[in-house]
Amino acid sequence: MVPGGIGTRQEINNPRLLDYVRQADQVTDYTTSVCTGSALLAKAGLLNGHQATTNKMAFFLAQQQSKEIEWIVDARWVESGKMFTSSGVSAGMDMALALVEEIHDLETARSVARTVEYVWQEDAGTDPFAQYANVLTESADGPAFFERAVPAPDARLTEAPRSLRLYFNITPLAEASNIRLYPMGLPGQAVSLRGMHNMSQNDLMIMIDDDLPPGKYTVSWTATFAGGNQLNDSYHFEIIAP
Repeated sequence: MVPGGIGTRQEINNPRLLDYVRQADQVTDYTTSVCTGSALLAKAGLLNGHQATTNKMAFFLAQQQSKEIEWIVDARWVESGKMFTSSGVSAGMDMALALVEEIHDLETARSVARTVEYVWQEDAGTDPFAQYANVLTESADGPAFFERAVPAPDARLTEAPRSLRLYFNITPLAEASNIRLYPMGLPGQAVSLRGMHNMSQNDLMIMIDDDLPPGKYTVSWTATFAGGNQLNDSYHFEIIAP
């Protein structure tokens, strides 16, 4: 079992650790991961050709490690051959019980859950945290390209976002960039936004003034970079009733 956590951001570049993971996998009946541990499995090449999932808030980190994996956003855990990968920390408990079911049977897994007084989410495809997934997009050409957004493109949210955040591979100029938000198909009814800034080096962040009601929304943006290079695009997300 490969754990995740903040340390994976450093260890994905540790060849000694990756070699150990590859060697250990050669003798396992099952290889599993919790949270961003799947990023380590991906960087080691062990998930190529498999389906997998990972922590939703760091989904992009795992995606960046290999393009030969079918990453599943809406999943508490994913079973693919002998590979079991789970989403964030608590999803590891759900995955562990699924592994008990795989090795033994469903009643044994349920008995373990009762013994430890844990409410097991038995359906791997039911993940209320999928709406927060930071999914890698990587679109557009040239020296600058768009990587991802929060909320993610096509996200279905049960909570209205309080800000919009776009990520790029290089730093955009906040003062020369623009983001608009409006109900889908109604660009004349733009939502009030304020405070465009660079929250970190390679992003644009802007606050949403209004409380957004359920519905579909369009984010339309233009990002300007040093030298005058610009990218522009739009995407949609939806707020649904909880």
